[in-house]
Amino acid sequence: MGSGLVALSVLRQIHRFRRPWSHRVLIGAGLLTAGLGLLTARGSWPSRDLLWTILAPIGSLPALVAVVSAAATLSWWTDQRLGRLGRASLSEGAHVAAAAATAGNFLDLSLLTGVLEVHRWRRVGRVTSGAFPLGRWRSLARADLRRLFRTPGALPLWSGLALVPYAAAGLAPTWAPLAQLLAACAATSRLAAGLRTINRSPALRRALGGSDSGLRAVHLTVPSSGALVWCLGTAPATWQSGPWLWFVAAVGAVAVTYRLATRPPRTTT
Repeated sequence: MGSGLVALSVLRQIHRFRRPWSHRVLIGAGLLTAGLGLLTARGSWPSRDLLWTILAPIGSLPALVAVVSAAATLSWWTDQRLGRLGRASLSEGAHVAAAAATAGNFLDLSLLTGVLEVHRWRRVGRVTSGAFPLGRWRSLARADLRRLFRTPGALPLWSGLALVPYAAAGLAPTWAPLAQLLAACAATSRLAAGLRTINRSPALRRALGGSDSGLRAVHLTVPSSGALVWCLGTAPATWQSGPWLWFVAAVGAVAVTYRLATRPPRTTT
C-alpha cells in the first residue's frame, strides 16, 4: 500500500490525475493506514478484537492479493509515465522542502509556516470585498476574522486536531494531557496569521498607527478565542486526569503562539 501511495503521488505530480480531490484521497488513505496500524500495535485487546471482527469477513488472502495487485499495477503505470515528469514539475515544491529542512535545523516553525502561507494565498484567487464596521479596533478584529475564513484549510485543520487528545486518551491515557497541549499549540497557531503578518511588517504597523502592543493585542483576540473553544471541546479527553487541564492547555497554547508570532527574527554573524 505504501508503494501504491507513492505511485499515486507521482502520477498526480505529472498531472495524470487532474481531479481536485485526488490529493485528499492520498491523505485519507495514508491517515487510515497509520490509524489502523497504531490501533493494532498499541490498542487494547477489545479494540483489536473489534478491528478483527470488522476486517475478518473481507478475508485476509483476497484482501492481500487485491492490495498487492493494485500497488504493483500503479507502480508499473507510474514507471511507464515517468518520462512526462518534467523539471518544472519535479522542482515545483522544492522551496517547501528547503523551508522544512531549515525549520527543522533551527527549530523554528515560523520559517516553514511563512512559506506555506504564501503558497496557500496564491491559490485563493479572487475574493469578494466588503465594508468594515466603524471603529478602529472593531475593524482590525473583523479583518483578522475575515482573513481566517479566507485562509484555505485553517478551520478544517483547527477542528481536525481536536481528535488528537481523544485518540491519545484511548491509546495512552497517561499522555493525553501532553497530547492535548501540543495539539492545542498547533491548532491555535493556525489562527494566528494576522498576528504573524503584523509582527513581520514594521511598515504595516506604521501605516495602521497606534502602539505595537495594541496592534498585537487586537490580533490576539481570534487565536485566544479559538484556543478557548478548542480546549473546551477537548476537555472530556483529559477530565479524568484533572478537570482544569484544558485551561492550562489553552493558556499554554496562547502563550506559545504569541511567542512564536512576535519574537524577533534570527540573525547570524
